[in-house]
Amino acid sequence: GGGLSVGLQTYLRAAARETGEALARISLESAASETLGRIAAGEEHPITPSTRSPLRLNGREVSVELSLPEGKRDLMGDPDDELGKALEPLGRGARDLPAVSARTSLSEFSAALRFSAAEEDCLRRLMTVGRAPEEFRPAAAPGAPEQLRPGAAGDQVDLRASTGSGGAERVLWLRARLTGQISTGWRIHDYRLLRVAGVVGERCGA
Repeated sequence: GGGLSVGLQTYLRAAARETGEALARISLESAASETLGRIAAGEEHPITPSTRSPLRLNGREVSVELSLPEGKRDLMGDPDDELGKALEPLGRGARDLPAVSARTSLSEFSAALRFSAAEEDCLRRLMTVGRAPEEFRPAAAPGAPEQLRPGAAGDQVDLRASTGSGGAERVLWLRARLTGQISTGWRIHDYRLLRVAGVVGERCGA
């Protein structure tokens, strides 16, 4: 009887964790879809790098941030010295780049440098893949917003949705490209779920 009780408690705890993870993911994806839907429908002009008012979904508060690929350094298109400068908030620099061949995705690059989830979260605020040959525009970087008017097919935006408390967050990063079509307003080119700890400013060296 005692063994059955312990086993049942373990099962219930595991089931509760799985349910919580599923609800968190659903909430993050719902907040992302709501935001992208407004952008694709042309309801938000102009769009700038910004933090939106939190949404209440499934009993959770979900924060949404938008950032622009042209305001970030490109792993595949920018010189190593510029990439090194962008890595400085993470305690890395150009010296770390020659040994890293995985530059086709941020998740692979992060794994190659053995970054934690929190460090990858910061990395995604600073870098991108696929911006080039478009030029880097400092005025479009987070903290120095430049107006962007998406609506034409091909316009892209990075979206970060997060939920959590007590210094721990579940985070969803998406890269969305607008299609200009009514049936499918956007397509996803990057999808990354992270479980991170710590305050954003602390993670990014602020």
